[in-house]
Amino acid sequence: MEAKRSQIKSRVFEGAIEVKKKFSTDIKAAFMLIIAENIIALRNVVRTLIESISKSVGISRGQILKRNSKKV
Repeated sequence: MEAKRSQIKSRVFEGAIEVKKKFSTDIKAAFMLIIAENIIALRNVVRTLIESISKSVGISRGQILKRNSKKV
């Protein structure tokens, strides 16, 4: 009888560890999703700003984003 109780406790403990691992994984995934959404939102804001600036100044988006390719 005592051995059976010990087995049950062991299974419950293993189950609790598994739940903790899954919870930890879910939390990490949630943070990654939040970060990805923020990056996408920031990209959209930058795109809108560049379009607004290009319209007000009268130059193309490409000219604003163009990098200087000359080597020093």
